[in-house]
Amino acid sequence: MEAKLVLAILSFVAVVVVLVVRRARQTNAEWAAAARELGLPFRPATLAGGRRIAGELDGADVCVETISRGTGKGSNRATRYRVRHAEPLPADLRLAGAGLFAGLGRLLGGRGATTGDEGFDRAVHLRTGDVRRARAFLDASRRDAVRRFLRTHPGAVIDREGIAWTRSGVVSRAPRLSDPLREMVALSRALSGPPAEVAPPPRPASPPVPPPRAPEASLAPLAADEPPRAEPAAPPARPEEIPAAPPADLPPEEPLAAADVAAALFAAGLSGLAADRLFAERFRGRRVRGEGPLRAVEAYSYDFVLGTAPGTKALVAIHGLPGDVFGGDEVRAVVGLPAADRDRLRGRLGEPVRFEGELRKLEGFTRSLFVAGGRLFPDSSPGPAPADGGAGSSRGSMGR
Repeated sequence: MEAKLVLAILSFVAVVVVLVVRRARQTNAEWAAAARELGLPFRPATLAGGRRIAGELDGADVCVETISRGTGKGSNRATRYRVRHAEPLPADLRLAGAGLFAGLGRLLGGRGATTGDEGFDRAVHLRTGDVRRARAFLDASRRDAVRRFLRTHPGAVIDREGIAWTRSGVVSRAPRLSDPLREMVALSRALSGPPAEVAPPPRPASPPVPPPRAPEASLAPLAADEPPRAEPAAPPARPEEIPAAPPADLPPEEPLAAADVAAALFAAGLSGLAADRLFAERFRGRRVRGEGPLRAVEAYSYDFVLGTAPGTKALVAIHGLPGDVFGGDEVRAVVGLPAADRDRLRGRLGEPVRFEGELRKLEGFTRSLFVAGGRLFPDSSPGPAPADGGAGSSRGSMGR
């Protein structure tokens, strides 16, 4: 009887060991697959530490690893994601979901700084030593990116140096390892806001080469017995010396439809890298025309993408995404407009507006297309925009 009991216990232990080893191998295989997809090295778990994928991804230092939280019987395993910004943010701040610091703030008798955006201030807790600088840094597109990320990554923290997020348990699926890292890198790039790529100025055209002049006839008198000298014929002009005829004036290029551009860039199954490549090859620098409800309006004194002169930034919804793409959402155009348009647009939130401008930048994470040099149509009827871009139109003339 005792021998049977011992044999049963040993069999049970052997089954548990086999299952644990098999589970560990499967998890290692998933982590190795995620590392290959990201192009980063993978270190399996050892006695000295847990699993780890670390390296440089799209210019940012990234790391995902397993850690132990707590000590003794109360310890548990977790997966930690970290991304360091390529360059520290220009504003010294700390951002987290409102629930993470709200209780601690009340206990300490303090409250977070506010941006003036009620929806953002309710959802995000902001701590900073320079409120004015933080508000200037957190423009509408950055606030939208931060709020989206913190909504889907509870407990994450964003500060001047990077982004950190920890989730309970050991992640054992490759997409759950690689996708959050890519999203964090995309958010880091959106916050860093690199300058828009500016095309180099066109090289001045070379002046046309004048055709060779015929040699002048000699004016020296000829001797009586000297036959007339034949003047040598001018050499034929070489092809490269013949100035080309000026090109005929071409009709202006028809602007692209903003909704069609958004549908192409955010098509189901298209990766972020493929969308960036498609934008650079086919859309950057092209004129675009769009229409949609106005989501937000704010003034800016300087913007890396839209220009160095003061202006107005308008967020316009231009394309809806189905529920199986990014969880169902909308693509927005961030349109740089003249500063005088701000007062006319402030009372038109939610109403449709029409715009035209030049495509400058794609931000996949925030579902945003940046349009510089924008102008508004005076109404929403089809047809070309007037020459003045509607600068003198009334407030009631921009919507449908």
